[in-house]
Amino acid sequence: PPQAATLPAVASWDRLDVERVLALAPWACFTLEGMQSPQSLDSLRRLDVEVDTYSIRSLEDLWVCMESVGRRTGHERQAREVVTGFKDRVAKAGEGLSAPPRRVLVVVGLDPLVAAGPGSFISAVLRAGGYENALMGAGDAYPVLSMEAAAAADPQAVIFPEGEISSEACARFVTDLRRLTGRPLQAIAIPADLLVRPG
Repeated sequence: PPQAATLPAVASWDRLDVERVLALAPWACFTLEGMQSPQSLDSLRRLDVEVDTYSIRSLEDLWVCMESVGRRTGHERQAREVVTGFKDRVAKAGEGLSAPPRRVLVVVGLDPLVAAGPGSFISAVLRAGGYENALMGAGDAYPVLSMEAAAAADPQAVIFPEGEISSEACARFVTDLRRLTGRPLQAIAIPADLLVRPG
């Protein structure tokens, strides 16, 4: 949201600035499992900062996270309302789905090639929308793949997080994958905020 532009940036998916966090004197910090290094989080805990870590590998995990953050921040009622709204939207998205689900590969990175596996939140979103993750059975939440492994997954479509991977790079990848699979492949770009950010 626009208000975030005025706030100090103290962490990202790959780093956590412990000193800048401490300068804000937080009463609690919230993060997702695997987002920051355990050493950085342990540093905050040793300095008496509470750190709540959430594992979000399913839609149910997301509901639990939202309700927990609502309780911790004094917004329990609002959190319940948000969760109820999301559950209703998910139920409506799945209404009337009778055709066999399309097999899709969700690519979240190209250098190296990383896709959303069966243990990922994205896989849960696919199921809710009537799609099948082409990597079902592959194990990891976000495995690194070879082009051959991506082709062996036999997807009917490839989904990309729009705004995080250039459209040119996506087009090159789909062209190379079509050549390997010998079949047509649809490329679908979904805004990253809607695809890879829980909530």
